[in-house]
Amino acid sequence: MRVCLWNIHGAVITKLETHEHLLNLFQHVDVVALTETHHFPGDTFPILPGFCCFDVTRLVTPQGVVRKHNGGIAVLVREMWANNTVVWKTTRDGTRIWLRLGNAFQRPLFLCIVYAAPQGSPYADNSLFEHICQEVGEAMSLGGVFLARDFNARTGTNIDFIDCNQLADVLLMP
Repeated sequence: MRVCLWNIHGAVITKLETHEHLLNLFQHVDVVALTETHHFPGDTFPILPGFCCFDVTRLVTPQGVVRKHNGGIAVLVREMWANNTVVWKTTRDGTRIWLRLGNAFQRPLFLCIVYAAPQGSPYADNSLFEHICQEVGEAMSLGGVFLARDFNARTGTNIDFIDCNQLADVLLMP
């Protein structure tokens, strides 16, 4: 199973359908996890052909913060996997979504997509890692765990992303 995580920082996902290059890249991926989708609860999230969407939005806003489109996670799962995929857990703060992929493996696979707000953000959660550790422990007792995350970690002077040209090389690796 190939998983790709991409912080789209509010980019209009409908534009992906017009980017033949990206669609060609995603044809080699089973799960496309998108963070910072900036969508509200009830919004219809566009789906790429051949994928089903599981998503979580930020349901809580820190006091004093004017609500705007931010946060949010969408997980596009290839249809062949989606038939046996359910949302196992989500969080009210929109930092995590857990999917349970069953029947394709000897034991269920629990896929967790995490988005951590940057340090200093009113959305930052100092106990995020404790919650993740507890949830990973619970999931491990039920099956395998795959954790993909955007921790907004800084890497000093090195880049902390892969550009689209390099992404093609990574996704096409055996």
